[in-house]
Amino acid sequence: MAQQDSTSTVTTSSIRGFPVAFFLPETGLSFGGVGIYTFRKNQDTTILERPSSIQIGAAYTLRNQLLLFVPYELYVDNGAYRIQGELGYYRYLYNYHGIGPRSVEADLETYDVNFPRVNVQVLKQLGAYWLLGAGYIMDYFDITRVEPLGILAQESPLGIDGGAVSGPLLKVLYDSRDHLFDPRRGGFADLSIVFGDATFGSDYTYRKYQVDLRKYWSLAQDYVLATRWITTYASEGAPFYQYPYVGSTNQGRGLADRRYIAQHVSSLQADLRMMLWDRLGLVAFASTSIVSDRLIDPSDTAYVPAGGLGLRYVMDKQELTRIRVDAGYSREGLQVYFTLNEAF
Repeated sequence: MAQQDSTSTVTTSSIRGFPVAFFLPETGLSFGGVGIYTFRKNQDTTILERPSSIQIGAAYTLRNQLLLFVPYELYVDNGAYRIQGELGYYRYLYNYHGIGPRSVEADLETYDVNFPRVNVQVLKQLGAYWLLGAGYIMDYFDITRVEPLGILAQESPLGIDGGAVSGPLLKVLYDSRDHLFDPRRGGFADLSIVFGDATFGSDYTYRKYQVDLRKYWSLAQDYVLATRWITTYASEGAPFYQYPYVGSTNQGRGLADRRYIAQHVSSLQADLRMMLWDRLGLVAFASTSIVSDRLIDPSDTAYVPAGGLGLRYVMDKQELTRIRVDAGYSREGLQVYFTLNEAF
């Protein structure tokens, strides 16, 4: 729908809701629903403005997990400010293979966690593509089950008793992508620091640094090359569940969920994306990841390759949201993912 007021501000909005079924290695088959509210507000209708979006979702998995989530991304004052983040509550089950590059696949065990999540970030536009901002994050981990004779109980890392991670974050963002869900050109850079601090209710004092760089090339009408380099480092004092990891729908597809966790993880990834026919697309992807304790130590570092193929189906031709099915392979076997939108 569209409305126009006396100041010639134009607002267009839409509300969509649909059932969701997905499969991830860490959840098994899952069912739920998502509602998405998108809107644009601009005094000049010739300006192509990204849509603000608020999602409300719920899902239940056959592994008795519950996911309640409200991610949002709001563009205010013609994009001069961006407000983004997530509110959520999760009853989840995580994999644990041990900490560091020498962890062993056969040591896999799981532990159960309940936690609420608050993530609020406010960014100010600086120039055409740069944003600077700050925010607040909080997860309160209630670890409800640990294998009594497993390696997690035996190693007893910092954080084994759960607790709050809470504190401010600082962020520098560069975003010249031509589309939010289906970028074909441009770049993206996210440099952030999270401060776990007792002043904000955190049970742990630490720093977490992340650099996330992405670049998109339109090779032809129906072909896009997307690349991503992401590196994350958690300082001493961070609980083990705040360590970066490789093995997920977005980083290291082909590895088991959280296959490697360590103080330092870096990944270089590439997707070759192509449309086959109408709404149907194909993606070939590959990645290599570096896992090390502390910073990179060549004598104690794992180099982990993975890759695979995926299919895409465009659900919404206006916003270009899509269903994603990926089959990823690593030296430890095959992983299949059925979820929404691109990996990055």
